[in-house]
Amino acid sequence: MELLTYDEIARRWNRSRQTVVNRWARDPRWPAAEGKRGRALVFDAAAVDAALASILGPPVSTLDGDPDELLTLEEVAAASGEEWSTLRAYRAQRRLPPPVGKRRIEVGGKQKGTRMVWLYRRGDMAEVLGAMRRRHKR
Repeated sequence: MELLTYDEIARRWNRSRQTVVNRWARDPRWPAAEGKRGRALVFDAAAVDAALASILGPPVSTLDGDPDELLTLEEVAAASGEEWSTLRAYRAQRRLPPPVGKRRIEVGGKQKGTRMVWLYRRGDMAEVLGAMRRRHKR
């Protein structure tokens, strides 16, 4: 039986420790701790993977389509099933491919007007996000 700490789970699923502790571990489907390693709680890896499959569910959709189509980060999030905040973090950590252009879009609500957004190739994003998902499914 493989036992994992919160930090190891975060690395395995490419998420922050805070996401694991504050979001996933509070879900009722999260497995009970198997014990401790030093001060850290440890969890059965198979039980964690099963719980996360239930908690996260299947991807909402995929990035299939024209690989040369240009998408904003918000559009990539909607098409891939990733959270927009996760993609912003990946961008800040330089895990995403570089943007290939910019586009001015209209903004409604409190801050009416326009803003510039970066554009990414659908094919580049599908390749990078697919590689990240494959790495997490160990």
